[in-house]
Amino acid sequence: VGNMFCSCNDFYELIDGHCEESYLLLATKHKIWKVSPLGDSAHEQTPVDVQGKVVALDFDSKNGRVFWTDTLVDAIFAANITGNSSVKIIDSGLQTPDGIAYDWVTDTIYWTDMGTKIIGATKSDGSYQRTVVSFKDTDKPRAIVVDPKPGKMYFTDWGADSGIFSASLDGSDVIKIESGNISWPNGLTIDRENQVLYWVDAKEDVLERVNTDGTGRELLTSFAGTHSFALTLYVDRINGGAGSKILKTDWKHKAILEVLLSNATSSRMYSDASQVFSSEQPFDIHWYSSSQQQDTNACGVDNGGCSHFCFFTPGGVRCSCPENIQLKENGKECVEDPCNHNNGGCQHICGISDTGDVKCSCRDWYKTSPSNSSACIPSELSMLVLERNSIQEVSLDTNPLYRKTVQVSQAISSGLSLDIDYRAGRIFWSDSTQDKICSANLDGSDVRTVVTGLHVPDGIAVDWVAGNIYWTDTG
Repeated sequence: VGNMFCSCNDFYELIDGHCEESYLLLATKHKIWKVSPLGDSAHEQTPVDVQGKVVALDFDSKNGRVFWTDTLVDAIFAANITGNSSVKIIDSGLQTPDGIAYDWVTDTIYWTDMGTKIIGATKSDGSYQRTVVSFKDTDKPRAIVVDPKPGKMYFTDWGADSGIFSASLDGSDVIKIESGNISWPNGLTIDRENQVLYWVDAKEDVLERVNTDGTGRELLTSFAGTHSFALTLYVDRINGGAGSKILKTDWKHKAILEVLLSNATSSRMYSDASQVFSSEQPFDIHWYSSSQQQDTNACGVDNGGCSHFCFFTPGGVRCSCPENIQLKENGKECVEDPCNHNNGGCQHICGISDTGDVKCSCRDWYKTSPSNSSACIPSELSMLVLERNSIQEVSLDTNPLYRKTVQVSQAISSGLSLDIDYRAGRIFWSDSTQDKICSANLDGSDVRTVVTGLHVPDGIAVDWVAGNIYWTDTG
């Protein structure tokens, strides 16, 4: 009696008794391919219509979509893997779109741009866009991966401060987690289950890994005479991980090389792209499997309560808005920013209330006009406070109260008492260290010594009518 066994078609793997899609999604210059990860020769070109030059790609396994950056037309595209029509998601504002990563929980695409020196985010249909990491925290951002469950992104940077970086998915808390002997970190991939990052360096010709917290850096292997561009991690779920491997694209030999993680000291040719892929250079590569996109977070339920972007971070949900749209005071909803037009009618500062209405406020040392809530008038009531070495002015009719130092042009050593002659516009104070009484204009200028030769001048009072000064001397 013969034994029955199950098998799967090309680009599928038998997992727990059922066939699951599993293949390498490979970008060559003008094409996107399916390649078997199992060491056989199975490969086929997808019908996806590529308009320019594919550099980086990622996928949405739930909906069978692929996304890619195109540096020939400086745009980001999307398409169904089984279809031939592509949709341009972003076609303006890009200069050198290099890396791309897809957050399947929030349906958000992240991209890096070496030209604008930013990391951006957009919904997969291009409906919302915003910068999440600006040029202040990056120089030449290159490869990027996301990990939605802990709310983290990781990216490489080619700039003067080259290295491997981490950030929250909203772009906050940018941290360099690894540097030193990193020159051209071209490719980056992540083992989300074990929280390990792998990267290839095109100049140093090496494959390395490090834990996502920056510990445990390890050189796995060197590649003599190659030019590494991208890499992906294939996890062997059939043989208990024995066949898990890194596959990287090599420009110099137009090939895919593989490194078995069970014996990572050497690499071997996995697929010769010059023979298989019409002699086109291989660019990005990803292991396509639905098992990689199962994790979720709080943004996965009702978009985290956010009206537009929901970014899950280690600190929890953070709602955010597209460029030029304002987040309401409730921290959840976005409204079109009326402050973009004529400053919302505000004389000083324009903000948005919880109801989405314009909320005007005033700059420091100004208060809202009682006759016009959009206008501001200077503070009219303040007091002067003498501290040991300075004179402070505090507003009394503003909300909040403001405080500033009166810039007295001569040092105060030990100020004890103060009075004001508003008719003359002068401040008077006693100084027990210098044993004298001084005066200055209300703005601190034109300091004059009024009385000297005192012992311990203490209290002081000004008769502004007669123009006399009275003081006490405890010495």
